[in-house]
Amino acid sequence: MVQTRFAAEAGDFRPIVVADLPSGIPPSLLTPGFLSGTGLVTTVVSSATVSGAAPGSYYNLQPGVTTVNLAAASANPGGMIGFVNATGGNVTINALGGDAFFLNGTLFGVSSFVLYSRQSVVMYANGVTAWFLVGMAPIVPSGISVNGPASGTWVPPVGTLWLDVQLVGGGAGGAGSGTGAGNGGAGGDTIFGSMTANGAGVAGSIAPGGPGGGASGGTWINSIGGQGGGSELSTVASGDSPGGHGGASFYGGGAGSTASGNPGTNGQAIGSGGGGGAEATSTAWSAAGGGAGGYCRSIISPLASFNYTVGGGGAGGAAGTGGFSGGAGQVGALRVIAHFQ
Repeated sequence: MVQTRFAAEAGDFRPIVVADLPSGIPPSLLTPGFLSGTGLVTTVVSSATVSGAAPGSYYNLQPGVTTVNLAAASANPGGMIGFVNATGGNVTINALGGDAFFLNGTLFGVSSFVLYSRQSVVMYANGVTAWFLVGMAPIVPSGISVNGPASGTWVPPVGTLWLDVQLVGGGAGGAGSGTGAGNGGAGGDTIFGSMTANGAGVAGSIAPGGPGGGASGGTWINSIGGQGGGSELSTVASGDSPGGHGGASFYGGGAGSTASGNPGTNGQAIGSGGGGGAEATSTAWSAAGGGAGGYCRSIISPLASFNYTVGGGGAGGAAGTGGFSGGAGQVGALRVIAHFQ
């Protein structure tokens, strides 16, 4: 039996009282048995679809459950219902017959919402065509973590108050050395809503180091990625012209310079650049290293959903005649943490 207020504070197991509920609920619509402390009856379910879930129960959703269809709000005036998602995945909660969901008086879902893994929610029916969420809480932190290349749409968990968003663009690959060598590939852009962390630009074979990517839309940080190291010429027989180093991203980790006679190494940290190929022989040019992707960070309010793209890392340039290939740039990344209090 569950008799908790369903507040976030641990250990508060007193019966729900009128003061715990949103203001403005007519007393005639409140369920007397629930408010007097009889509590919700815990119901454990494991079928894929739970049909006609009605007030009076606190549903413990077990692995295998993917969908919950609520009974009509109009048939259950003032009725309370709760769910805890223990499935290990996401569960879609559907209100049938045109009912809508409200949280803190704001319409947030016309007919459905996603209850994420290890989240809980309690709601009541207003007796007309609406379900009001009294409270919800995550059991563990929620968010999204994606490495590129990737794209998609992300829906913030129900009850999210604010988001901590970090983007890193993809790092560019280092150029190859030798006659007719290839340039390093550019890194891809990472985009989330109005935020963009650009991928690093192309690194040339005999050229300055590849430029770092820019950033825009960050409300906290907009940082340009580090530039790669340029190519060098050995003018004496005993000289040593290493390949240019890869640019460091906000997280560091650009590829190091490589000794004469070796290919460039790959970028190490997320968004960092790959190293350029070293010289093949004395009195020859080494190749330039790739730049790093830009970085931005924001603290923002949640929207209904966000479209995102996460940039990949640029490929290392092909080796030319008598030369060595460049190292690959590291992929971009998206990191979002949803905060609930």
